[in-house]
Order: sequence, then structure tokens, then C-alpha cells
Amino acid sequence: MKKSVDLFIAQEDNRSSGPVVYRMRVLERVPDRLVVETENAGPVRAFGITLFPPGSLRATYFLEKRQPGIRGFYGLSATGQKASALAGLSEASYINRAAALYRHLISVPPDRDPPLAP
Repeated sequence: MKKSVDLFIAQEDNRSSGPVVYRMRVLERVPDRLVVETENAGPVRAFGITLFPPGSLRATYFLEKRQPGIRGFYGLSATGQKASALAGLSEASYINRAAALYRHLISVPPDRDPPLAP
């Protein structure tokens, strides 16, 4: 992952009726800090309705080295004004997405641990 290079991933989850393309970009990468931004590059649809048009589902994640062997991780998530009012956002979904990215960044195999939020 290089700074300012767009990476695209397709993801299928319980929020949509099919795969959704997301853009991921490293905003900052220095020895003790990594900042990654994601947003939906394609629409998120369910039941024939667009819940999130492109660019309206965004998150920024921060990973910092605090002390030797101790890392800090936090994230900010937002939806755009054009997001559908029918889109019920689940706290569990945000928690599990953040945990999945964190685990990826620290090289934990994706099937090693269960989701943090059921």
C-alpha cells in the first residue's frame, strides 16, 4: 500500500444485494503512523433501491505506534447527504469492518478470530 495510490476492492456483505466496489487510499504512511481512507466507488443497492450512491459511505482509519509493542487504532465513519433514509446503519457493521482492516494491517489471518460484534 503506497501513499496516494488508489486501490479498488469488491466486497459483498449483508448491506447490499451484490458486490460493491470500494476505493482505498493511504493518506499518510510514516514509520509510526498509517492513515487509510475508504469510500464506496460504486453504489450500494438493496432490494432494487440505491442506499448509498458512490462516494457517500466513507471511513478513515488511523493506526499509530504508541510504545514498543503497543498500537493505537481508531476510525471515523460517515455517510453522505444523499444516503437513503432507508439505510439502517449497524454499529456492529462498523466495528467488524474496523476490526477486519486492523487485523489485515497487523497480518492476522482473516479466519483466525471471530467477528468482534455478532
